[in-house]
Amino acid sequence: MYEDKKFKMPIHLIVLDLLGAVLAALGLVEWFTDLSFTPEQLKFEYYYIAMVVCGVLMMVPMHVHIFRFAMNKSTSNTN
Repeated sequence: MYEDKKFKMPIHLIVLDLLGAVLAALGLVEWFTDLSFTPEQLKFEYYYIAMVVCGVLMMVPMHVHIFRFAMNKSTSNTN
């Protein structure tokens, strides 16, 4: 009998995605506004772009997990 796999999102991927979203949002806020949340000691040239890129890269593993689950489910349905 065919049994459907339940989609389970690991908590570490949720936390990583949340931290990445916050980092990317802070980078975008500092890039496009005059607000600054980063201490002066941590600032370097174009630091806000690095914040956005790192934030987006932190969000990638969750999307890969979702994509792999969807691909496995679609190939198992064709059999």
